[in-house]
Amino acid sequence: MTALNQIVTLYQSLKQEWTKTPCNLKKCGELLGQLK
Repeated sequence: MTALNQIVTLYQSLKQEWTKTPCNLKKCGELLGQLK
């Protein structure tokens, strides 16, 4: 379950970063890369 928890945490970070105004596209890209 540890891997699933890491994925959920990364997804939540990505979602939080994406909804910020303005969003940090570089950080979003890094988070997406980690989720792959």
